[in-house]
Amino acid sequence: MEIYKDLSSPASQKFEKLLNSQLSKNKIEEGKIIEGKITKITEKYIFLFIPGLKSEPVIDINEMKSIGMQDKVIEGTTIPVLLEKIEDKNGDVIVSAHKAQKIKGWYELENAYEENKSINGKILQIVKGEL
Repeated sequence: MEIYKDLSSPASQKFEKLLNSQLSKNKIEEGKIIEGKITKITEKYIFLFIPGLKSEPVIDINEMKSIGMQDKVIEGTTIPVLLEKIEDKNGDVIVSAHKAQKIKGWYELENAYEENKSINGKILQIVKGEL
């Protein structure tokens, strides 16, 4: 059985060029913050589309509520998520909007420090200790 006939044909070369151009656009790496487009919302889960991934990541809707982003949960909008695992033992993509928000906040804090700018924040807890 012959799978590949003539890979040097113009159609094959055009397809290879198109495929390589699309793959080079999507730099998917674990530990990076990427944008995911909301494709479906159920009572419990939010389904995302992220170009370059073979399956749809899912976020628990309670995670979005816990970080105050429930108002941004609308089909078609994009949200930042941290790509924790491209594929776990079940073949699922693991992402976290909560961790992405924390990391983005840390980057903003670092930038404010480097540029000697003030920031606004909310005190959540006071810790007793020695000074």
